[in-house]
Amino acid sequence: DELGYRGRLELMTPIINRSHDIDTIIRSILGANWNKLDGEQQQKITETFRKLSIATYAERFDRYEGERFEVIERRSLPRDQILVRSKLIPADGNPINFDYVLHQSK
Repeated sequence: DELGYRGRLELMTPIINRSHDIDTIIRSILGANWNKLDGEQQQKITETFRKLSIATYAERFDRYEGERFEVIERRSLPRDQILVRSKLIPADGNPINFDYVLHQSK
């Protein structure tokens, strides 16, 4: 691993910040509980989730071993969103399903 964990973390931070709507994701995870938090708590949990997400990517994407992504389906959703169903197929052949909801950020 040429970059090491710190290098991957530095590389992935701006990429994840551009490609992942962390604010929307954490609100979706917390649901109605989001509104029970004050502004400072909302900011703290959002930044904690952002750091955890980036750290998880940096930790897990440490080498390439023949994995590939396959898109299974793309479907339009309400509010100009798109559902993408895909899977990561590792070299051992046991696929991992990924479903994403994409939307245009402001």
